[in-house]
Amino acid sequence: FCNMPLAALRLDREFRVLDWNPAAEQLFGYTRAETLGLPAPDLLVDDADRERGRLLNQEIVTHGTPWQGVFPVRTRDGRLIECEWHATPLLDGQGNLLEILSLAQDVSQRERQARALLESTARWRALMEHAPEYIVVTDLELRIEFINRVGPPNSLEDVLGRDSLEFVDPVFHPLVRETVANTLATGEPGYYELRDIAAGTWFGIRLAPVWQEGEIEAE
Repeated sequence: FCNMPLAALRLDREFRVLDWNPAAEQLFGYTRAETLGLPAPDLLVDDADRERGRLLNQEIVTHGTPWQGVFPVRTRDGRLIECEWHATPLLDGQGNLLEILSLAQDVSQRERQARALLESTARWRALMEHAPEYIVVTDLELRIEFINRVGPPNSLEDVLGRDSLEFVDPVFHPLVRETVANTLATGEPGYYELRDIAAGTWFGIRLAPVWQEGEIEAE
């Protein structure tokens, strides 16, 4: 317990501290001596999160089932950090709750990165969906992975996963394949023009590779 790399807390059924290891001292800022006998939620839970914390604790005590998840902690110096918790009820032979072992680690950076990725993805999709041009992402086999909009009579469900060449007049297939092959070989953007036979309209197509860890994964 004392040598565990994660912050470890032994708590009674009222969530009073029975023990508190050195990693918990380092993470939360309170010494073991300061915490013994005190309710852990009073030390660690911010006022804004108290009701949610109370409901989680009640669930653990009532049902005697483990809980794992991310819950914020207010440290002694006033910082609010995101911690990943693993709370395990310890039961006697009759199923009565003896104590709760809670392990915690700081995942604030991971959570910030995850939120930033979600926000970035949302902004990217909003930009793509409202762009005046057609924007299409295909895999290396030219199957459609994303398209910002489609025209009738097609729907997104009809288009995603299909070979993009199905929507190109066959007379232009050699041109498309040649341009794609050159982009894959050189990593340089490409350009070609297509004509919509039915509408009699010409379209300029700009092709650019999507890189992942130094390799092209999409276009």
